[in-house]
Amino acid sequence: MKQRTVTGIIAAILLLVIYLLPDYIFSLTIYIISLWMNGEFLNSGKNRGIQSLKKTTFIWTTILYLGISLTYLVPSLNQYNYVFMYCAAGLFIINIMASAMLSNKYTLNDMTFNLMGWFYTSFLLSFVLLIRFEKNGSWLLLFLIIGAFITDIFAYYTGYLFGKHKIIPRISPKKTIEGSIGGLVFCLIFTFGYSILYKYITSDMIPIYKIILIGVLSGVLSQIGDWSASYIKRQLGVKDFGTIMPGHGGMLDRLDSILFLAPIIFLIIKI
Repeated sequence: MKQRTVTGIIAAILLLVIYLLPDYIFSLTIYIISLWMNGEFLNSGKNRGIQSLKKTTFIWTTILYLGISLTYLVPSLNQYNYVFMYCAAGLFIINIMASAMLSNKYTLNDMTFNLMGWFYTSFLLSFVLLIRFEKNGSWLLLFLIIGAFITDIFAYYTGYLFGKHKIIPRISPKKTIEGSIGGLVFCLIFTFGYSILYKYITSDMIPIYKIILIGVLSGVLSQIGDWSASYIKRQLGVKDFGTIMPGHGGMLDRLDSILFLAPIIFLIIKI
């Protein structure tokens, strides 16, 4: 627990540094993180004999993030960022399928695993950039950070102190119902608290129903993201996706809770 706490503090400091970076350096950093996470995911498949198409996923991750950044830098292209994202995703699928059909090297399992890895890491994480590039995006991004990490922190410590009833022992033996509820409750509290600060700083009033949606969905989806990662790791027979963070695993282990949440928060912001 001590090692996890120390590593968590260091990770929080690094996250703060990344958050404070200028937009273009922030974009580059998120791009590098997405490549790292995708690499961790693909490497984990080796334990099951799954072959990766790292060059293909690297190329399309680069195209995706360059395209999103370009639509932000060129105002006349702002309205086309969604079109570009989905075109890139569609062309990536075609590329993967063509690679499998034109080569006897790859199986259906290989193709499916590489597709899943790219969408699970590179594509979902790209919504972090979309949030950042919105009006008051830096402040809006804190809803995502607070939602994911407050839920994770308080779910862990509430479960550690009061947890008695396992929630999904088959997938994550240490997770408890008490911890899950604690994470959700504190997520709601911190989300409401930050919404007051957000209004004071930006003079932008977010409707109360959106605050409730962000708070509840953050508390739920961040935990589903964590459980999903645990399920994938159990299926692949690995303890962690990586080893970069002692007590936490790899980059993907640390950021799994934001992947399902980022697109939803972006959708709530836009509706």
